[in-house]
Amino acid sequence: MGATGGGSDPGSDGDGDFTIMPPYAGTVQPSNVPHSAKFQFTLQTSQIYPGGSRPITVFIRKQYVDGTEAAFIIITDGNAPATGLPEIVTAAENHYQDTDPTTRIPPLVFVFVPPGTNRSGEYDTVSDAYSRFINTEVLPLVSANADIKATYPGFKLTSNPDDRAAYGCSSGSPAAMGLGWFADFRRIVSYSGTFVALQMTADHPLGAWEYPAMILAAPPKSLRIFLEVGEMDNGYDTPETGHRNWVIGNRNMAAALKMQGYHYRFLYAMGAGHCDGSVKSKTYSQTLNWVWRGYGEN
Repeated sequence: MGATGGGSDPGSDGDGDFTIMPPYAGTVQPSNVPHSAKFQFTLQTSQIYPGGSRPITVFIRKQYVDGTEAAFIIITDGNAPATGLPEIVTAAENHYQDTDPTTRIPPLVFVFVPPGTNRSGEYDTVSDAYSRFINTEVLPLVSANADIKATYPGFKLTSNPDDRAAYGCSSGSPAAMGLGWFADFRRIVSYSGTFVALQMTADHPLGAWEYPAMILAAPPKSLRIFLEVGEMDNGYDTPETGHRNWVIGNRNMAAALKMQGYHYRFLYAMGAGHCDGSVKSKTYSQTLNWVWRGYGEN
């Protein structure tokens, strides 16, 4: 691949396939940095996914300069805790004063978006619907929120695809991948991605299992993709022909990305299960370091 987005190519450090070993115990500990401001409000209705309201939670870093365009990351399954910071926010905050280009993470706006009443239908269906939902319904709501505007009158989310990221675990991963594949998000994070046949349609009879074939059939896109799967992830003991083996689905993804020359990073976590929280705690910082490598370089 050439450059990631509009910046210079950050090189291949950290790219490729890796096996990690337990123990994975521990949580992300905050360092002495300013914490992000938290805003919560409700998306009352959706034209794309009817079926009730859903809460939206936004964390805006204290370093944000009002009137500038903010880099941001969409968090699928985004039910943020009532108190405290989600670990992934803490992991990012710990690097906001880091100037090393190989480890720095830009001060991000985190947008936590939970699914509606049909989670799998929303997340696992391979189409542009979820990207339209985020771009035409969620992001305008965030940008216009009265509480955010009261604190930051000139608040803006970036329009630069290279400054947009998406995160998913389990079925949230195909949703995040769709934001890269069908829309303008260039940095994707997937833990235990459900790249298997859960939501079959006429266009995609094997659902998200088809993503590797889609990757191989299309010219490479300007994407940076992180993947993780556990040794004992869902379906690990099922026949390969069932299209319901998360380990094989993620290995297929990594192989396709490698063949097409993408910047990708694939972790195979020994002894880990599905969306293993201890694996995420151990790897969040390094994952975000890698995903944002090359950010802002010219």
